[in-house]
Amino acid sequence: MRERDLVITCLWRTDEFVISDSKSLPSEDEAVLTIDENTSTITVRIPKNFSLINQRIIERRVSSIAKSGFTIPKSRLRIGARFEVSIIKEEAIPDVLLQVGHHYSYDETQISQKTVTQPVTSARMSPDAEYIPTFLKQDQAASEIHTIARLEPKVEPKAEPEPIEETKVTLDNNETIAGRLAIALTKISDIYFTKKENHYTIEYSAGRVDFTVENGEINVISKKRLLEKDQTLNQAIEAAKL
Repeated sequence: MRERDLVITCLWRTDEFVISDSKSLPSEDEAVLTIDENTSTITVRIPKNFSLINQRIIERRVSSIAKSGFTIPKSRLRIGARFEVSIIKEEAIPDVLLQVGHHYSYDETQISQKTVTQPVTSARMSPDAEYIPTFLKQDQAASEIHTIARLEPKVEPKAEPEPIEETKVTLDNNETIAGRLAIALTKISDIYFTKKENHYTIEYSAGRVDFTVENGEINVISKKRLLEKDQTLNQAIEAAKL
């Protein structure tokens, strides 16, 4: 029997982990899986540029490895089964927090809780009385000013907004059915929907499905990562035909 001292590093490629054959360290933009037999651990690092859907797909694949192990290519060796899993997700920091000089002030956040204890008195003026600044009152006694000129602000006419042209998009029956299938799968998880001519692809937490729609019928071309007992896709297809 061999000693339990194997450590492998894998990189995420599209929808699977592949053993890295590079001697240099992986880049920060790559998802990295490390299986260490010395500590019986599986460690995964997911960078911040990965979407929520890709994160869910990676987590599902890691869960599968922890249950049945990872098969090393060109051998019958499987490692990682029942190992302890640790997933490290890097969070994206908002750009405003990276600006030079940006900080939070404790005193500013507490302004609304301060209580004014000193009474404030305000002068009341008759509604018919005309307000005259103090410096004008002083000059008025000396130079006998009797009138005050007021400048009214010039109001510019508002330009009428240009009418917005409405664009109507008409979907054929096949596109409508493909859209219904996508909506049905959103009840399970977030989805990533792409279309190329009459070929459609939907990525969601349970897996990936490629299909076409012809004459109102959904034709599944391929399925990836979907379990045989998982009936969610079949149920979504039936719902899209209604």
